[in-house]
Amino acid sequence: MKLRFLNFFLIIVIMLGLFGNVAFANDIKLFVNGKLVSCDVPPLIQNDRTLVPARAFFEALDAVVSWDDAKKQVTARTDDKKIILVINSNVAYVNSVVKVLDTSPVIVDSRTLVPARFVSEALGFDVKWLEFSRSVYIKKPEPVPPSPPVEEEKTVTPAKITSMVYSVSGNTFVMKFTFSSPLSGYSLYNLDNPVRTVLELDGASYGNSKTITVGSGGINQIRTANHDNYYKVVADLEQVLDKKFVLASNKLSATLTLTASSDIDSSEIESNVPSTNQPEPVPEIFPDKYWEVTDSSIVILDAGHGGSDVGAIGYNKEGEKVVYEKNVNLTVTLEVARILKEKGIKVMLTRSDDTSLALSQRYSFSNKNNALLFVSIHHNSHATSAPSGALTLYSDAKDVKYPNLKSSKSIAKTIQKHLVAATGLYDGGTRSEDELAVLRGTETSAVLVEVAFVSNYNDQEFILNEENLKKAAAGIAAGILEVLGKE
Repeated sequence: MKLRFLNFFLIIVIMLGLFGNVAFANDIKLFVNGKLVSCDVPPLIQNDRTLVPARAFFEALDAVVSWDDAKKQVTARTDDKKIILVINSNVAYVNSVVKVLDTSPVIVDSRTLVPARFVSEALGFDVKWLEFSRSVYIKKPEPVPPSPPVEEEKTVTPAKITSMVYSVSGNTFVMKFTFSSPLSGYSLYNLDNPVRTVLELDGASYGNSKTITVGSGGINQIRTANHDNYYKVVADLEQVLDKKFVLASNKLSATLTLTASSDIDSSEIESNVPSTNQPEPVPEIFPDKYWEVTDSSIVILDAGHGGSDVGAIGYNKEGEKVVYEKNVNLTVTLEVARILKEKGIKVMLTRSDDTSLALSQRYSFSNKNNALLFVSIHHNSHATSAPSGALTLYSDAKDVKYPNLKSSKSIAKTIQKHLVAATGLYDGGTRSEDELAVLRGTETSAVLVEVAFVSNYNDQEFILNEENLKKAAAGIAAGILEVLGKE
């Protein structure tokens, strides 16, 4: 009899050792949006956290759930969220962004149990635990009615006209403008009684009023003048003429063309135009900035977008949202940082979580820390699903401005080479984009990497696989290491 009692006591001790901090909780009730959820296995308490049966739980939350037995992985999808949890792992993925759990999913009686609070909050639900009733209440928050839109006062950056040159060729009258900063906008229209063509350059200004007498080809004269918040050009005409205004892609120059009814007699046009005597703007050059890799050299990694700025949104063929750019940008960036740090590179991040940052905060952060290299990581998008592949951007103007730094163009080519080799993505090459704020504002060598297109269905398959994102990160890191001479 004593022996049987001893054996029973030993069994109890062994069971307590096996389950540790796990306690089965038949009395725990689970409510979703006020309705009691029927569970085929009871919830349990593990490390002071409630775990609930995955399938019943997810379905109550209107999520589609699937199970991968080989990977011991449960996946739940909603319209805008994808959650991946792995049995006995404290690492989860929410829209491809890595999250660390304080308790891991488990299998009990052939049923998968998942942490209730983490899953609920990841899907946008509120969670409340009531101790007196041993109940978990999960509820979708009531939608907050949108505030009426506040009309933001638009600030127009003055675009001083640095030159205004006009010329005649046959039956065309051409005026060419250059600006000190990008032109914010313009208007081109006709008026009747008398017939006129009017051009308004928003926020621009230039010298004094002027009248250019033409007197042929149906053009009487051209009048120019400054107004409170725009510069105005008026062509007084005999009849309506074809007109065209072309603004350069960088918005720093523009051309107005009037096509007359017959050849224009240029001998009648005053030639001493003050604007033609003004010197062309001289680009800023900083030859005192040098490229030198040391143990204290800093690489800034910038995960594009974040917080309320989700970036590009990827939709599948059924029109469902499958990826937010901000999330995969961060996933790739964190992995690049991990690889570089393992290689002894000093890395700083503009953001390490889902935080909103202004563009100026990103390049100011780099300048404040005197970074050697700035790499911004993005994913591309297009209005159609056709474009695909990887692309790396740089600024020719940056290389002119800092001639003694390592060429951003050469850095872009090196990173692009490694990214394509690591991923097998289509090689979109490299391209100069002088107007990108993070490339223009950083006071050091800088590139912007577009890993793949969220709008292309094949690229989507690549992006939605965490292993592929790691390949992309490895490629970017390999390019940075070659640039630093640390392969």
